[in-house]
Amino acid sequence: MKKWLFLIFSVLILFNLNYAENKVVSLAPALTDIVIDLQQQDSLAGVTDYCKIPDKLNKQVTRVGSAINPSYEKLVRINPDLVLLYKENSDIIDFLKRKKYNYMAFKHRKIEHIYETVSKISKKLDIYKKGKHLIERSKNKLNKLRDKTRKFKEKRALVIIGRQVNTLENIYIAGKDEFISQILSSINLKNAYSGNIDYPKVSVEGIIKMNPDIIVEVLPNLVEKYGKKEIKNDWKEIKYLNAVKNNKVYVMGKDFRLIPSLEIIEAAEKIYKKIYGNKN
Repeated sequence: MKKWLFLIFSVLILFNLNYAENKVVSLAPALTDIVIDLQQQDSLAGVTDYCKIPDKLNKQVTRVGSAINPSYEKLVRINPDLVLLYKENSDIIDFLKRKKYNYMAFKHRKIEHIYETVSKISKKLDIYKKGKHLIERSKNKLNKLRDKTRKFKEKRALVIIGRQVNTLENIYIAGKDEFISQILSSINLKNAYSGNIDYPKVSVEGIIKMNPDIIVEVLPNLVEKYGKKEIKNDWKEIKYLNAVKNNKVYVMGKDFRLIPSLEIIEAAEKIYKKIYGNKN
């Protein structure tokens, strides 16, 4: 009889562990990616309007708005067991505390922070070994890219994340944001921007002053609308720029994503292929 009671008790504990995180709300695309990478997508009950999820989840997952201004009404309706968000979302954290919702807050400025997040979420969801495997695989892939590219001379690269098409105006670049600089470093590139702003707006004159060896354009929505060729053609007006003169302007595809999740590996690999091609 005691044996049966022990078995029943054990099953109930396991059930409660799984049920505790049965409804997860992710308030950042990168955090949603991590949940999916951990193969816990079925636990997602809510995500932001900008999160990427498998089509089959669209019916069960509620879109709650933006990462910085989600619908509190929708959050209450979901009644989540766990909310994932960034530490800078202090107003949302205050709301979660008032409602006594369980939450985990993270920072994602460096690649190390991403690994830390994977580790913490995998522990919380009781799949630590899975998280550890993903981290080790990610580190190994980045190390392989470093090994492949260290024989080449370091180049200065400028990553453009927003601008107008048919004119080089309203240009926004990846600045001090450390995880992007780390991605570049993994393939032997150095961020051409050396200022203190995360995502500065720069002028053509500012780009000429930086004179990057390589320009990487990350404009997925514009690529889908205008195509890579039209976007690249805009640079012809400053043909004396090193990157333009040497045909080193690379427009990434419409499916390319540059966000602080484990997709950094795929991003690094795609940039590597664009720049180095079959040199290795």
